[in-house]
Amino acid sequence: MSGDRGSTKDSSPGLNARVPEVVVRAAQIEQLYTQVRIGMFASVVAALALAALLWDVVPQERILVWVAAFLGVQIPRHILLQRFRRVERQGAAAVPWGKWFLLGSGATALLFGSSAVVIFPSDDFVHQCVLAVFLGAFAASTAVAHAPLRECYVSSVLLTLLPLLGRFLYQGGESGVVLAAVGLAFVEALLGTGNSLNRMIVTSIQLRFQRDEMVRNLAQAYEMLEKRVVERTSELASRNNELSIEIVERKRAEEALRAEKTRFQALAEPRPGHERRARAIGAPRDLAVPPRARRRTDVRA
Repeated sequence: MSGDRGSTKDSSPGLNARVPEVVVRAAQIEQLYTQVRIGMFASVVAALALAALLWDVVPQERILVWVAAFLGVQIPRHILLQRFRRVERQGAAAVPWGKWFLLGSGATALLFGSSAVVIFPSDDFVHQCVLAVFLGAFAASTAVAHAPLRECYVSSVLLTLLPLLGRFLYQGGESGVVLAAVGLAFVEALLGTGNSLNRMIVTSIQLRFQRDEMVRNLAQAYEMLEKRVVERTSELASRNNELSIEIVERKRAEEALRAEKTRFQALAEPRPGHERRARAIGAPRDLAVPPRARRRTDVRA
C-alpha cells in the first residue's frame, strides 16, 4: 500500500492535492477487479498449455502437482472476484479488497515462477526457451493488467521472472548468463511500462473525479441561478402589479380633477339673463357673475 501511495503522489501532485487519496485508490481497485477476469482465464489456459508442452520432458508427477497447486489458487481468486461484484462498496470500503487481490496475484505469479524450479527441463534447451517465452508473456500481461496498483504489477513481474533468471545463472555457461542478462533487461522494461501505465491510470482517475466535481458544481450553480431568476421574476411581477394599481389610481384622480375643473368653469361662466338684469338695475359689472361663482371666488381669495 505504501508503494502505491508514493506512486500516486509522485505521478501528479497538483491533482492529487484536490482528490482524496483513498478515493483514487478505491477507483484503482475497482478498475483492477473489472479487468482481471480475462487475465485469470488466460493464466489458466497458459498453465495448462505449458504443462502439455512439458509433459514428455519433465516428470509427470511434478507437472500434476504444479497444475493442481495452480488451479487451487485460481479457485479462491474466482470466488473473491464474484464476492467483489456482489458487495456494495463506497469509497474506503473498497480499499481492503486490494490486499486480497494482491495475495491472489502474488500467489499466481509465484507458482508461475516456481515452474523454473519444479518443472524446469534441465536437459532440453529448446523447452527451456519455451518455458522462458511462457513466463515472459505472463509477466508482460500482468504488467499491463495489474497496472492500476503498483504493488500488484511489481510483485507479479518479479515473482514470475526472477526464479527463471536465477535458474539460468545457476545453470551456468555462456548461454545461461546471456539469457539471464536479457531477462533482467526485460524485467526492467516491464517495470518501466507498468510505471508509465500506472501514472496514466492515476491521472485519468483524478481527472475523472475532478470533472465529476466540476459538473456537480455547475449543476448547483445553475440551480441557484434558476432560483434567483424565479425570485427576481416574482419581485418584478409584484412591482408591476403595484405600478399598475398606482397608474389606475392616478388616472382616476386626474379624471376626478378634470371633472371638478369642468364643473367649476361651468359655475364661473356668467349667464346672459343675469347680466341683463344687473344692467337694468344699474348694478356694478362684477355683479354680473353668478352669486355661487362669486362666493367660491371669494373663498379661494
